[in-house]
Amino acid sequence: MVLNYVFALWFPDINECKEKKHNCKSTSDCTNLRGSFKCSACKKGYSFINGTPCKNINECQENTHSCKSKRECRDRVGTYRCTACKPGFYLNKRCRDINECKRKTDNCKSRRHCRNIRGTFKCTQCKSGYQLDSFSHCIDVNECKDISDECDSNSVCENKVGSYQCVCNKGFRKVNNAACKDVNECEDNSDDCDSNSVCENNIGSYQCVCNKGFRKMNRTTCKDVNECEDNSHDCDSNSV
Repeated sequence: MVLNYVFALWFPDINECKEKKHNCKSTSDCTNLRGSFKCSACKKGYSFINGTPCKNINECQENTHSCKSKRECRDRVGTYRCTACKPGFYLNKRCRDINECKRKTDNCKSRRHCRNIRGTFKCTQCKSGYQLDSFSHCIDVNECKDISDECDSNSVCENKVGSYQCVCNKGFRKVNNAACKDVNECEDNSDDCDSNSVCENNIGSYQCVCNKGFRKMNRTTCKDVNECEDNSHDCDSNSV
């Protein structure tokens, strides 16, 4: 023991590993020994098989990494790295799901519905007003042509891309998207009857009825009748 101590004092050991005076490969670990050093078979992150050179272990592929389920593993030579979050997640103290549908960062076409799934999203079938053709494309449904609209008898259906609209006939006013009701032009003073006539409402329209003693000139105008000239008076022969 004493001799070893004296020997150590007179001949101090050189740490080849620390001073990088070893000849271990970059894929091997160097272990210092008194008066020498030792090269391990392979460093951590490398594998040594049947005397072949040390090869990188792909921990991500072999699923030997310690990354959490929401984090992505990326292989590096001799090691691996856990990314911040997998695609489809964002970091807010922890990895949280990104709602691509709500953020409108999905790539679903405007004619398809987007459904959020944890970590991703899915483009579902065609939106209302579209149907799938033989090429799996969403094409417009002509509700007016195939009589699938809800327009009532007082309106006309007009097709739009992905939808339709009910346009009220003249003399009708819209109650909701599909129903129209009669406009009473006489009540709301939207008629064109002159002062010599009275407005009478009809369904979808109105008529101007001339006052007594007036004759209709056109749809809305009445003029005075000269009963004396056209002999439509009731005066007897003893009067003028």
